[in-house]
Amino acid sequence: MKLAAVVMLALLSGCAAMQGSAERTHQASAMDIIAAAAAAAPEGVVGEYQLSIQAAGTDGRAVYLNTELDYRDQRNITIAMSPAVAAALTGTDAASAQQYFVGKKLLVKGLARRMKIDFMSQGKPTGLYYYQTHIRVKNPEQIKLLSDKAA
Repeated sequence: MKLAAVVMLALLSGCAAMQGSAERTHQASAMDIIAAAAAAAPEGVVGEYQLSIQAAGTDGRAVYLNTELDYRDQRNITIAMSPAVAAALTGTDAASAQQYFVGKKLLVKGLARRMKIDFMSQGKPTGLYYYQTHIRVKNPEQIKLLSDKAA
């Protein structure tokens, strides 16, 4: 009976520790952030993240900053923001803003969330998909420039 109580206490302690992981303030690597976001899916993980930006792009609706050259890479984290937020951060237009961030190290505050990305054909989902980890930036105060050189 005592053994069952000890096991139950250990299980409950483990569950409490897992819930606390959704409120981390910093992860050491992109893979740590991706793993934490996947474990907390669909809610995500709130924190402050140090990220080195390797590539950027836009689709007209958003500016995307990526930690890998290929945004489909499973090790990539994407920072997504409106063109207005990107322009406010850089003092330039959205097209120039996306290149401003390439090669820089940033501190980003926000929710890292696993997102399902559908492959599309003729405007319709194909049934094939992959996951990306996104951090949505809604205001310029969420990003701080740490270095002009990505580490």
